[in-house]
Parts: sequence; structure tokens; C-alpha cells
Amino acid sequence: MVSLGSPRTGEEEIAAVSSLLADGELSVGNTVEAFEDSFAEFSGTAGAAAVSSGSVALELALEVSDLEEGDAVVLSPFNCAAMLYSVLRQNMQPVFCDIQLEGYSLSPDALSETVQETAVNGLLLTHLYGQPCDLDEISQIAEEQDLTVINDFAQAVGATYDGRDIGTSGDIGVCSFGATKILTTAEGGAVVSDKQSHIDRVKKLRSNTNGDDETPLRSVRMNDLEAAIGIEQLKKFDNIVANKREAAQTYLDELPSDVVPPRTRPNRTNVYHGFPIRTPENRQLMAYLEDNGVETSIIYEEALYEYTLAPDVDTARFPNTETATDEVLLLPIHANLSREDIKTVIRNVREYFES
Repeated sequence: MVSLGSPRTGEEEIAAVSSLLADGELSVGNTVEAFEDSFAEFSGTAGAAAVSSGSVALELALEVSDLEEGDAVVLSPFNCAAMLYSVLRQNMQPVFCDIQLEGYSLSPDALSETVQETAVNGLLLTHLYGQPCDLDEISQIAEEQDLTVINDFAQAVGATYDGRDIGTSGDIGVCSFGATKILTTAEGGAVVSDKQSHIDRVKKLRSNTNGDDETPLRSVRMNDLEAAIGIEQLKKFDNIVANKREAAQTYLDELPSDVVPPRTRPNRTNVYHGFPIRTPENRQLMAYLEDNGVETSIIYEEALYEYTLAPDVDTARFPNTETATDEVLLLPIHANLSREDIKTVIRNVREYFES
């Protein structure tokens, strides 16, 4: 089976974790701090606070931001459920905005229309499948409307826009290091910011095990074992992305015209967290590939506005989101793909449309 995703881990990660186990360092110590420093430098920000997951990072970023309960936050409906639920858990109001189909991130035109029609306070920015969104246009709208921007770059860590690290965008950045991410710590996440007050606040909130009058009781820290994996992953990052880009280029060169491949927009780099293709026959193609030893995925089978807790919307206002949920299929792309694996995927996609 050609797997959809596979982390690039090896002897270096094993040695780093084994060393901590031998020394009895299992909780939060110097290794977490070292990873935080390394990741802040890597993402181009002044500071980072490591936590237990990307979802936790997102919630804490909203909590320490300038946003308040009841505020309206714009987000893409073509995304993971954590985006919606993090806003709801902070007692904020989600406001959905349609996407564009070239990169599957927020459409600047749709965002402009949304903020003119609805009073909003914040923007939850995402960059799907490894490619930065249209930052120039979106940042201008956010500045004009005085929006607090939470920048979730979990799927585009290491990507750049106009030569700038994508992690530097927005007021607060959020990243996930789950097992399927380009940079993994097995589980984990981080909040990054150039404002030290944000980082200090997150570090207090992530580890308030005794509780006090100001912060709720919780323990959502990253541990040293996870951080040790992250440090080794950072050393391999360039090689991991180079392998993924090579695989992506082969797909772009050799996939049949029956599918719509991703297109990297100008003035940005793509780290290919995923390789989305689009076809009205995505579910049939998925079944065919599964039968022939190729794992694929339809991650966002329904838009976030279809969820029970989401506010009611007129789906006619979201034509691109509707198209994406109906047609997108993710092909395997990871650093461990062999040339033979890639050829197997391409051959089976071709054979499906020729049959």
C-alpha cells in the first residue's frame, strides 16, 4: 500500500528520546525550552510557547489575543473542525467566508464582502496544503478593518510569502506538530508571537495545575520527549520539504488532465503539506485507488457550516467551498515516497480515467 502520509523519523529521534529516558527527563525542562527557542528562530518570530496540540495552541492564541467573548471571528469553512470549535469554546461568534479554488484558502474578494456586510473583530487565517494564502490583499483588509489576526500556519510551516516566513504573519501565530504534519513531535503545537506578553501568558495558561483566581485549572504542556523529536525534525526540515517538492513536481508533470492539480501562486513557496487534486469523481477515484493499493483521503467531506453547532448560512454564498468539499481528493505526498510509489499513484490515476 502506498501510504497517504508518513513522518521522516529515524535514528536521530530515537537517540534523542533514549537519552532523555536514560536521564529520567520525562516532563518539561530544558529540552522544551531549547525547542521553543529553535522553533521561534525557524518561524521568524521573537518567541514561542510549546503546548500539547495544535488545537490547544489555537484556543490559547484566541484567549490571549485582544479578542473578547462575543466578538465575531472570520474563518474559512473548508478546514478542520478545531477551527470552529476553538472559536466557540472562547464564546466567540464564527463568521464564515468563502475560499478561492487555486489554493483553497480565504478569498480576498469574499473577505472584503464579508467585512462590509458583517461587523467582525478578528480573522482566523489558514494556509491549506502547504501554500500561503493571498496575504497582501487579506492583510490590507485586516488592517483597514482593524482586525486581530490569528495566523494558523500548521499546514504551511516553513513556507514563505514575498521572502518572509509565513509564521511572521498576523498578531499571533499557531502551529501543529501532529504525526501527519511536515514537522512532527508526535503530538504537540506552539503559539508564536513577537509580543513577549502573549508568550508569557500562554506559558502561564498551559501549566496552571493548581488553579488560581485568574486562570482555569489545566495542564496542556509539551513534554521533553516530544520536544526532543522536534529538535531533530528541524534539522531535517529542508530535506523533508525537498523530497515533497520533488514528488509534487512529478505529479504536476505526469498526472492526466482529467484532474485539476494544485497551482502555486506567484511570490510564495509551497511546502506541500498535502497534494490536493480536484475531480467530480473524487469518491469513485478514491475507491479505485484503494482497491489498487494507493491510500488517499477526502479530509473535509463537509463544510464547517454544516456542523450542528455552526450558525446557519446560505450555502449559495459559498460556491467554491461547495465545489471543494465535493471534488477535492488528497494524493500521497511525504518524504518517504519512493519514485516507484509516485509512479504507482500516477499510473493508477491514469488507468481510472482510461477505463
